[in-house]
Amino acid sequence: MGRTNLRRIWILAAAIGFGACGPDEGPIVERLPGGGTRVENPESGVWGETPRWTLSEVARFGGYDAPSPELQFGSIVGFEVDNRGRVILLDRAAREVRVFHETGPVRTVGGEGAGPGEFLNPFGIDLDPRGRLWVADAQTGRYTVFDSAGVQVSTVPRELAGWGMPWGGGFGADGELYEPSYDSDPSRGESRAFIRYDVQGGLRATDSIPLPFHIPEFYRVELPDNYRLFRVPFTPRLRWVFDGSGGFWFGLTDTYRLIHRTFRGDTLMIVERSFDPDPVRSGDIEEALEALDLPEGLRPGIDRSRIPSTKPVFSTFSVDRLGYLWVFRADAGGSSVVGDIFDPGGIFLGTLALELSLFPPPVITAERVYAIVSDDLGAQQLVIYRLSRSAG
Repeated sequence: MGRTNLRRIWILAAAIGFGACGPDEGPIVERLPGGGTRVENPESGVWGETPRWTLSEVARFGGYDAPSPELQFGSIVGFEVDNRGRVILLDRAAREVRVFHETGPVRTVGGEGAGPGEFLNPFGIDLDPRGRLWVADAQTGRYTVFDSAGVQVSTVPRELAGWGMPWGGGFGADGELYEPSYDSDPSRGESRAFIRYDVQGGLRATDSIPLPFHIPEFYRVELPDNYRLFRVPFTPRLRWVFDGSGGFWFGLTDTYRLIHRTFRGDTLMIVERSFDPDPVRSGDIEEALEALDLPEGLRPGIDRSRIPSTKPVFSTFSVDRLGYLWVFRADAGGSSVVGDIFDPGGIFLGTLALELSLFPPPVITAERVYAIVSDDLGAQQLVIYRLSRSAG
């Protein structure tokens, strides 16, 4: 038996405490040369067809017919949950931060303007390790920092001009701020890197951490006096989330393969799952090209050979406060999505249906799922679910 095979460990039912299954049916764990692990999961999870976890609604706020202005949302583009269970929402349309508890609204912070504690184009929020709220504003070029009581404590100039939603930046467990840097040169594709900032006494860039993918994702369409970029339909997207303990997960949506890495570049885990993507059919291509809203007369000249033959495998993913990985699949439509759940060891448990929107992504704690949904008229709502994790 070769050295590679010796490093492979078949995960038997007796070793992980699940129902009986032969070695040909279970996950495989392989030790990586650097000390991390790679987990190969079959298509079926150890739960089988019946989910072991359940969700029950605890509270719901917002919607078209919400009874008061503080319960009406314009455009929620990001939210966080603090250690008291309070939900902190960024409403970009209202230029406000709304704070909720399960029992109802707590306070409103900010407002439209360029003065202290005000926003013009807020697009992202995060909590630092001290529990302070940072609000990133593209138009004023700054972060506004609030304490846990909603009082502004400082304003920090923002160095980067680029921005996106949902915001891919935030704080690591080391207390430093990580901002994604975007490069969308159509001749080279789209690439990403994190810029790490020391926030003690201001904002000082310390290094750049590249993400190891380079994806040609755009059509460049020349216009009389400029050009426009259009994303190539069905091309993979790079997704990432911070793990809350000093690293991050990332992966391309066309492959069921997620990588856990430290900010120093050490690979901690690779999680894979057998999954057959859906093919891209001619009708899908026509519908996608129509949705691009190309200038009149330019659609026939689009290079269709750049469109992949299969659809993305998943849409996005989250990591909950206990280290479980939730992968939200791309084949779900409407307000109901399918979440594939992996335990902290990378073992695929099973699936759970959820009513939520993937923009912004949900926040999952030990006992709660916080999500944004839309009512029948398209108005946003905040929904809080109780998450019951059964044994096994």
